[in-house]
Amino acid sequence: RTRPGMIERKLAYRPGELFSEAKILESERRIERMAYVDIGAPYDIEAFAEGESLYIVHNITEQPSTRFDGAGGLASMQWKETFVGRINIEFGDILGTGRAFDLNWNRKDRWSNELSIGYLEPYALGSLFDLKFELSQIDQDTLFVRSAVGAGLMWEFQSGLAGAVWLGVERIIPEREAGLSTTRSARGEFAFDRTDEPGNPQTGYVISSNAAYKRRSNFLPDSVALDLPTKLTSAGLRMQYFLGISRRFVMALAAGGWGIIDSDGHVPADELFYLGGFENLRGYAERRFPAYRYFLGTVEPRILTGKDGRVYAFVDLAQIKGSQTSSFDYKF
Repeated sequence: RTRPGMIERKLAYRPGELFSEAKILESERRIERMAYVDIGAPYDIEAFAEGESLYIVHNITEQPSTRFDGAGGLASMQWKETFVGRINIEFGDILGTGRAFDLNWNRKDRWSNELSIGYLEPYALGSLFDLKFELSQIDQDTLFVRSAVGAGLMWEFQSGLAGAVWLGVERIIPEREAGLSTTRSARGEFAFDRTDEPGNPQTGYVISSNAAYKRRSNFLPDSVALDLPTKLTSAGLRMQYFLGISRRFVMALAAGGWGIIDSDGHVPADELFYLGGFENLRGYAERRFPAYRYFLGTVEPRILTGKDGRVYAFVDLAQIKGSQTSSFDYKF
């Protein structure tokens, strides 16, 4: 069971303050967004002794905090049978402390593998910040292998505003050319969430943005002459809007984009954003299309089948600039 101190940190008020229903509702909104507890019923008010003080009672329902999904099979590629599959494991709220560990592995074809491991330490050293560590390795087709380590500080303000700062180091080895690159990166993220439900919203909107700066050190043999960059800046923005037509029918709209906005050299394949798969350009193979810049829009009518379930149709619209030198865009 979740330790009370973890829930107390989500409260927008403190003992002794004047009664404020707005702060109580904000507290329940923040509790509802915790991955392993839900609000079981509206809050209660109870008298405290014979004075003017009150108890605020939040009715909490514990939820499963360990999640697993996976798939595996054989795919025939160029007359060869290849094992493909994915495994996603998350141990959340370890011993009721809010700590979490996750492992994700994905092999989408013979030439591509992804593996990531993460650990979350909530309210690190008694602060207001969550601290997360990540290790990852990506083998993207036959283009490059990227190994990375990163750490992020995340915090949540009131009224749905949240932010994060990430620092990371990467090692990139091209598979088609000789050489090696190391990258130091800093990334900032902000999100403003004003939806009514965290996983299956019916009304409200979400605005999220990110900006990153990278410095590369490129080590190439004398026989290889590539105009690789040493400094890159990128930024992205995404907006989602949820319109409740009826109790069960919701129209979800989304639009966003990302791009490299400054570079002092020819941007290589390992710095591009790869679109495709279930989360962004659905109907196409996962991480199929490299993008130097892209715009993506979605129209998604939903029928809600429960608090955590829905059936939906979708239209994804995308325009992709494949490289900084390309004279045309892909449109989907």
